Parts: sequence; C-alpha cells; structure tokens
Amino acid sequence: MILQKKKIAPIVPDFIMELRLPSDNLQPIKDKIAEFMECGCQLAWLIDPVLQQTTIYKADSNEEIVSFDKMLTGGDVLPEFEVKLSELLE
Repeated sequence: MILQKKKIAPIVPDFIMELRLPSDNLQPIKDKIAEFMECGCQLAWLIDPVLQQTTIYKADSNEEIVSFDKMLTGGDVLPEFEVKLSELLE
C-alpha cells in the first residue's frame, strides 16, 4: 500500500476576516490580508478593537475605514449581511 500525502486545495476564499488582538502587531496582519487579496480574495475585514475601527479591503484595491458605530455590509460578496460592531462588542 502506498501512502499519499494529503494536500490542501489551492483555493482562496471570497471573504476573510481578521481580528486584531491588543497584543498583535498590525503590520503582519495587513501583510497577510494583502497576500489573500493578491490571490483573488474579494473582500476582507480587519477588525481592530484597539482603534475601534474596521478596515475594509476590496478586490478593486480600495480600502475603507469604518468606525465601530457604523454599519458594515458584505456588499456583493455577502449580500444582505450587515453588522454594527458597536452593538456586538458592548
């Protein structure tokens, strides 16, 4: 019997979300998100409770910063998905 190595499929998710912890350095998280976006991810959220904001990364290279008191939406990637982080993280 020959054992075969199991491989992970080379796919990229349409959406990722990263949560920054107070002890996290911000740059490695941004670098990780940039790599996902370069590989074809359509939407990424970097949720930063330290700064009370979310940075939204989109496939068209646009970035938007949204404070926790504003509504986050999933856009075309997650239609009808909305969340206001200030209500979740009270």
